[in-house]
Amino acid sequence: MVNVNLFCIPFAGGNRYSFLPLEKAIGSSLTTVPLDYPGRGTRYGEPLLKRLDALCEDLFRQLAGKLQEPYAIYGHSMGGLLTYLLTKKIRDEQLPLPVHLFISGSRAPSMRRDMPDYHQLPRPQFIEKLRSLGGTTDEILNSEEILELYEPILRADFEAVETYEYEACEPFNIPVTVFNGLSDKISREQAEAWQRETSFPIVLREYPGGHFFILEHTTAIASLIVRNVYAGFSLKNTI
Repeated sequence: MVNVNLFCIPFAGGNRYSFLPLEKAIGSSLTTVPLDYPGRGTRYGEPLLKRLDALCEDLFRQLAGKLQEPYAIYGHSMGGLLTYLLTKKIRDEQLPLPVHLFISGSRAPSMRRDMPDYHQLPRPQFIEKLRSLGGTTDEILNSEEILELYEPILRADFEAVETYEYEACEPFNIPVTVFNGLSDKISREQAEAWQRETSFPIVLREYPGGHFFILEHTTAIASLIVRNVYAGFSLKNTI
Protein backbone atom coordinates (compact mmCIF):
# COMPACT_ATOMS: atom_id res chain seq x y z
CA MET A 1 0.00 0.00 0.00
CA VAL A 2 1.32 3.45 -0.93
CA ASN A 3 2.24 5.74 1.98
CA VAL A 4 -0.02 8.77 2.40
CA ASN A 5 0.80 11.57 4.84
CA LEU A 6 -1.93 13.29 6.84
CA PHE A 7 -0.88 16.81 7.81
CA CYS A 8 -2.86 17.96 10.87
CA ILE A 9 -3.42 21.65 11.62
CA PRO A 10 -4.40 22.59 15.20
CA PHE A 11 -7.39 24.50 16.51
CA ALA A 12 -7.01 27.78 18.42
CA GLY A 13 -4.81 27.16 21.44
CA GLY A 14 -3.89 23.70 20.19
CA ASN A 15 -0.56 22.20 19.20
CA ARG A 16 0.87 19.03 17.64
CA TYR A 17 0.10 17.06 20.80
CA SER A 18 -3.62 17.80 20.39
CA PHE A 19 -3.67 15.13 17.68
CA LEU A 20 -2.28 12.26 19.76
CA PRO A 21 -5.71 10.55 20.13
CA LEU A 22 -6.33 10.80 16.38
CA GLU A 23 -2.82 9.59 15.60
CA LYS A 24 -3.36 6.58 17.86
CA ALA A 25 -6.75 5.81 16.27
CA ILE A 26 -5.33 6.01 12.73
CA GLY A 27 -2.36 3.83 13.62
CA SER A 28 -0.19 2.77 10.71
CA SER A 29 -2.91 3.26 8.08
CA LEU A 30 -1.57 6.76 7.39
CA THR A 31 1.53 8.67 8.42
CA THR A 32 0.08 11.33 10.70
CA VAL A 33 2.15 14.53 10.66
CA PRO A 34 0.86 17.04 13.23
CA LEU A 35 2.11 20.60 12.88
CA ASP A 36 2.88 23.37 15.35
CA TYR A 37 2.33 27.10 15.11
CA PRO A 38 4.97 29.45 16.50
CA GLY A 39 4.76 29.99 20.25
CA ARG A 40 3.42 26.61 21.35
CA GLY A 41 4.25 22.90 21.46
CA THR A 42 7.72 22.19 20.09
CA ARG A 43 8.02 25.87 19.09
CA TYR A 44 7.30 27.43 22.46
CA GLY A 45 9.24 30.67 22.84
CA GLU A 46 8.85 31.78 19.23
CA PRO A 47 6.82 34.99 18.70
CA LEU A 48 3.08 34.43 18.33
CA LEU A 49 1.42 35.26 15.01
CA LYS A 50 -1.87 37.15 15.05
CA ARG A 51 -2.98 37.00 11.42
CA LEU A 52 -4.14 33.97 9.44
CA ASP A 53 -2.08 34.91 6.40
CA ALA A 54 1.08 34.87 8.52
CA LEU A 55 0.12 31.52 10.06
CA CYS A 56 -0.57 30.16 6.57
CA GLU A 57 2.86 31.28 5.35
CA ASP A 58 4.46 29.58 8.34
CA LEU A 59 2.60 26.32 7.64
CA PHE A 60 3.58 26.49 3.99
CA ARG A 61 7.25 26.85 4.88
CA GLN A 62 6.96 23.74 7.04
CA LEU A 63 5.38 21.68 4.25
CA ALA A 64 6.80 23.04 0.99
CA GLY A 65 9.52 20.38 0.82
CA LYS A 66 7.23 17.52 1.89
CA LEU A 67 4.57 17.52 -0.82
CA GLN A 68 6.06 15.06 -3.29
CA GLU A 69 4.46 12.05 -1.58
CA PRO A 70 0.66 11.69 -1.60
CA TYR A 71 -0.91 13.62 1.27
CA ALA A 72 -4.13 14.90 2.79
CA ILE A 73 -4.75 17.80 5.19
CA TYR A 74 -6.98 17.86 8.27
CA GLY A 75 -7.82 20.86 10.44
CA HIS A 76 -10.27 21.56 13.26
CA SER A 77 -11.90 24.96 13.86
CA MET A 78 -9.20 27.59 13.15
CA GLY A 79 -7.23 24.70 11.68
CA GLY A 80 -10.04 24.06 9.21
CA LEU A 81 -9.88 27.62 7.94
CA LEU A 82 -6.10 27.36 7.68
CA THR A 83 -6.48 24.08 5.78
CA TYR A 84 -8.40 26.05 3.17
CA LEU A 85 -5.90 28.93 3.04
CA LEU A 86 -2.92 26.60 2.93
CA THR A 87 -4.42 24.65 0.03
CA LYS A 88 -4.92 27.92 -1.86
CA LYS A 89 -1.26 28.77 -1.25
CA ILE A 90 -0.08 25.34 -2.42
CA ARG A 91 -2.17 25.68 -5.58
CA ASP A 92 -0.87 29.20 -6.23
CA GLU A 93 2.69 27.88 -5.96
CA GLN A 94 1.81 25.10 -8.44
CA LEU A 95 2.90 22.36 -6.07
CA PRO A 96 1.27 18.89 -5.80
CA LEU A 97 -2.21 19.18 -4.30
CA PRO A 98 -3.66 17.07 -1.48
CA VAL A 99 -5.71 14.01 -2.35
CA HIS A 100 -8.35 15.01 0.21
CA LEU A 101 -9.22 17.80 2.64
CA PHE A 102 -10.83 17.14 6.03
CA ILE A 103 -12.50 19.99 7.90
CA SER A 104 -14.12 19.79 11.34
CA GLY A 105 -15.79 22.34 13.58
CA SER A 106 -15.38 25.14 11.02
CA ARG A 107 -18.01 27.06 9.10
CA ALA A 108 -17.20 27.59 5.44
CA PRO A 109 -14.93 30.59 4.84
CA SER A 110 -17.59 32.28 2.70
CA MET A 111 -19.91 32.20 5.74
CA ARG A 112 -17.64 34.30 7.94
CA ARG A 113 -19.45 37.19 9.57
CA ASP A 114 -18.42 40.23 11.56
CA MET A 115 -17.25 38.59 14.77
CA PRO A 116 -17.08 40.09 18.27
CA ASP A 117 -13.56 40.91 19.40
CA TYR A 118 -13.36 38.06 21.90
CA HIS A 119 -9.57 38.46 21.96
CA GLN A 120 -10.05 41.86 23.64
CA LEU A 121 -12.37 40.67 26.42
CA PRO A 122 -11.25 41.11 30.03
CA ARG A 123 -9.95 37.87 31.50
CA PRO A 124 -13.14 36.78 33.37
CA GLN A 125 -15.31 37.11 30.26
CA PHE A 126 -12.62 35.59 28.05
CA ILE A 127 -12.38 32.55 30.31
CA GLU A 128 -16.16 32.13 30.27
CA LYS A 129 -16.09 32.20 26.47
CA LEU A 130 -13.46 29.44 26.50
CA ARG A 131 -15.49 27.44 28.99
CA SER A 132 -18.56 27.67 26.75
CA LEU A 133 -16.62 26.29 23.79
CA GLY A 134 -15.25 23.29 25.68
CA GLY A 135 -11.92 21.73 24.82
CA THR A 136 -10.06 23.61 27.58
CA THR A 137 -9.94 21.80 30.90
CA ASP A 138 -10.96 23.35 34.22
CA GLU A 139 -7.42 22.61 35.40
CA ILE A 140 -6.18 25.18 32.89
CA LEU A 141 -9.02 27.68 33.27
CA ASN A 142 -8.79 27.70 37.08
CA SER A 143 -5.00 28.03 37.25
CA GLU A 144 -3.53 31.53 37.27
CA GLU A 145 -0.07 30.11 36.62
CA ILE A 146 -1.12 28.10 33.57
CA LEU A 147 -3.27 30.94 32.22
CA GLU A 148 -0.28 33.28 32.26
CA LEU A 149 1.26 31.00 29.63
CA TYR A 150 -1.84 29.83 27.78
CA GLU A 151 -4.02 32.96 27.60
CA PRO A 152 -1.73 34.96 25.24
CA ILE A 153 -1.69 32.01 22.82
CA LEU A 154 -5.49 31.81 22.76
CA ARG A 155 -5.91 35.56 22.39
CA ALA A 156 -3.49 35.59 19.45
CA ASP A 157 -5.41 32.77 17.75
CA PHE A 158 -8.80 34.39 18.37
CA GLU A 159 -7.48 37.66 16.93
CA ALA A 160 -6.25 35.82 13.83
CA VAL A 161 -9.70 34.34 13.18
CA GLU A 162 -11.61 37.49 14.08
CA THR A 163 -9.64 39.68 11.66
CA TYR A 164 -9.85 37.28 8.69
CA GLU A 165 -11.56 38.53 5.53
CA TYR A 166 -12.76 36.05 2.92
CA GLU A 167 -11.67 36.41 -0.71
CA ALA A 168 -13.47 34.13 -3.14
CA CYS A 169 -11.35 32.05 -5.49
CA GLU A 170 -11.75 29.28 -8.06
CA PRO A 171 -13.02 26.09 -6.36
CA PHE A 172 -10.54 23.31 -5.66
CA ASN A 173 -10.63 20.14 -7.71
CA ILE A 174 -10.19 18.17 -4.49
CA PRO A 175 -12.61 15.98 -2.47
CA VAL A 176 -13.63 17.57 0.84
CA THR A 177 -15.09 15.87 3.92
CA VAL A 178 -16.70 18.09 6.56
CA PHE A 179 -17.35 16.97 10.15
CA ASN A 180 -19.76 18.96 12.32
CA GLY A 181 -21.15 18.74 15.84
CA LEU A 182 -24.93 18.71 16.13
CA SER A 183 -24.81 20.97 19.20
CA ASP A 184 -22.11 23.28 17.85
CA LYS A 185 -23.01 26.86 16.92
CA ILE A 186 -22.01 26.07 13.35
CA SER A 187 -25.24 25.41 11.48
CA ARG A 188 -25.75 22.77 8.82
CA GLU A 189 -26.07 25.57 6.26
CA GLN A 190 -22.71 27.01 7.32
CA ALA A 191 -21.09 23.58 7.08
CA GLU A 192 -22.70 22.77 3.73
CA ALA A 193 -21.36 26.03 2.30
CA TRP A 194 -17.95 24.33 1.99
CA GLN A 195 -19.44 23.11 -1.29
CA ARG A 196 -18.57 26.51 -2.78
CA GLU A 197 -14.87 25.73 -2.36
CA THR A 198 -14.67 22.46 -4.32
CA SER A 199 -15.91 21.07 -7.62
CA PHE A 200 -16.44 17.67 -5.95
CA PRO A 201 -19.64 16.97 -3.99
CA ILE A 202 -18.66 17.41 -0.35
CA VAL A 203 -19.23 14.68 2.24
CA LEU A 204 -20.85 16.05 5.41
CA ARG A 205 -20.87 13.94 8.57
CA GLU A 206 -22.61 15.15 11.73
CA TYR A 207 -21.99 13.82 15.23
CA PRO A 208 -23.57 14.41 18.63
CA GLY A 209 -21.69 17.00 20.66
CA GLY A 210 -20.55 20.61 20.72
CA HIS A 211 -17.54 22.34 19.23
CA PHE A 212 -15.12 19.66 20.42
CA PHE A 213 -17.27 16.70 19.38
CA ILE A 214 -14.09 15.29 17.81
CA LEU A 215 -12.86 14.26 21.26
CA GLU A 216 -15.84 11.94 21.69
CA HIS A 217 -15.83 10.46 18.18
CA THR A 218 -12.13 10.06 17.44
CA THR A 219 -12.35 6.44 16.32
CA ALA A 220 -15.22 7.05 13.89
CA ILE A 221 -13.55 10.15 12.45
CA ALA A 222 -10.21 8.36 12.08
CA SER A 223 -11.88 5.47 10.25
CA LEU A 224 -13.62 7.81 7.82
CA ILE A 225 -10.42 9.79 7.21
CA VAL A 226 -8.49 6.63 6.31
CA ARG A 227 -11.25 5.34 4.05
CA ASN A 228 -11.71 8.64 2.21
CA VAL A 229 -7.97 9.30 1.87
CA TYR A 230 -7.42 6.09 -0.04
CA ALA A 231 -10.60 6.58 -2.05
CA GLY A 232 -9.32 10.03 -3.02
CA PHE A 233 -5.89 8.68 -3.85
CA SER A 234 -7.36 5.97 -6.07
CA LEU A 235 -9.61 8.52 -7.82
CA LYS A 236 -6.69 10.88 -8.44
CA ASN A 237 -4.71 8.13 -10.08
CA THR A 238 -7.53 7.19 -12.43
CA ILE A 239 -8.02 10.73 -13.75
